[in-house]
Amino acid sequence: MRLVDEKITKLRKAKKSNQFVFAEAIHTHPLTVSNVETGKSKYSDDSIKLAKIHLDIVGMPLTDEECEVSKVRLYYMRDHIRDGRLQEARNICDEMAKIVNLEPVDKYLPMLFRLFEVVLLLAEYNIDAAEEKLSYLQRRIEDMNDEHRFYFYNSIGELTVWRDRHENALDYYKQALDFSTNIADLPSYENARLHCHVAYIYSYLEYPNRTIIYLLKNRDALNNRANENITVASDLILALNYIKIESLKEAEILLQSCLILSKSIKDDALICRTLHYYGFMYMKYENWKIAEEYFDQALQYCEKGSPNYLAVLQRKILCIVKSRDFPKVRKLLKETKPHYHKCETFSIYFEALGHYLTISSRMSIFSNDESVKYIETKAIPHFRKVCAYFLAIEYYKLLEAYYENKNKKKSFLMSVEIRKIYERCFLYQ
Repeated sequence: MRLVDEKITKLRKAKKSNQFVFAEAIHTHPLTVSNVETGKSKYSDDSIKLAKIHLDIVGMPLTDEECEVSKVRLYYMRDHIRDGRLQEARNICDEMAKIVNLEPVDKYLPMLFRLFEVVLLLAEYNIDAAEEKLSYLQRRIEDMNDEHRFYFYNSIGELTVWRDRHENALDYYKQALDFSTNIADLPSYENARLHCHVAYIYSYLEYPNRTIIYLLKNRDALNNRANENITVASDLILALNYIKIESLKEAEILLQSCLILSKSIKDDALICRTLHYYGFMYMKYENWKIAEEYFDQALQYCEKGSPNYLAVLQRKILCIVKSRDFPKVRKLLKETKPHYHKCETFSIYFEALGHYLTISSRMSIFSNDESVKYIETKAIPHFRKVCAYFLAIEYYKLLEAYYENKNKKKSFLMSVEIRKIYERCFLYQ
């Protein structure tokens, strides 16, 4: 029996369409169907076309050549997603959707389609739909080969990031990396991209050295792609972590390149982040004036009251506190209150800044109990919980200085906590 005829027979049986019904659907005699299925005859081209209509697989591959073409087509879909051409990817996805009906005769292509469909849904920010499909695929894990599992764990890692479970995401990404070693023809870019996902998680968890290692190892492969957004985004993560370890010259070189590229592609979000990190870098230089200027430029590229706006603004206010322009800080906090009160994520950051201001401006007196208590019991525990460890250090340093001449034991305990965080962030194995 021909391969195509054999597949049609299996699909007919899977659809529970008996030979009489099937014969009628393809305009032939039941005896012809019986003869084909016993290897005595074969279907005509017209019968195959009608069979595809009856089996709901019009345009789907049955021959070896058609299957190879469809595989390449699916990988074009993946490449469109990677390069941000989501409409082109969606067009292929819609065109290939019926390939899942081939599952009784083909385990490979339908599974690959399902996995790339999830990749597209995540890129389209359709997180709930992606989660539903991944839940289904989780139950089909035994039907997957290493290539399938690579993309499955990659996507479930990305979904877990969206659900704000970064430690779990790191485990999923590492499982994907394990499967990547078994895929002979995996594009170097795909492997580099996955390493960068791991780096982003390490950056979020504030392990800067690990972040830098993973990014540098794969930077060339990643940056060889045509998508400048990906190049800038990865280099910004690298620059941010250089700033955290105070390798400021390396950070500045990257930021200069990122600013040019982000402006050339007119991506306001990337321009905002680049200027934001410039400000952060100059804070490390303790050049408060230039840092503030960069923060002001960054604020021009984000919507007032948005999370990006509040992220830049809270760092700008910390910068001004350190420059000891306390009246300006009070004015800014008052003006910002209507915005940050609407944002649960950032409200504690700004409340903490108010208490930071109180202690900084009244360091030599004792009537700061409320502010000290807030920072010790609410702000710092929250910052540690959300992995803002370097920000927690800023507040520990404030308390260390505050207690220096008031309670030597407490001051020492603050320095111990600072050392613990540094060990946690830099000695991670």
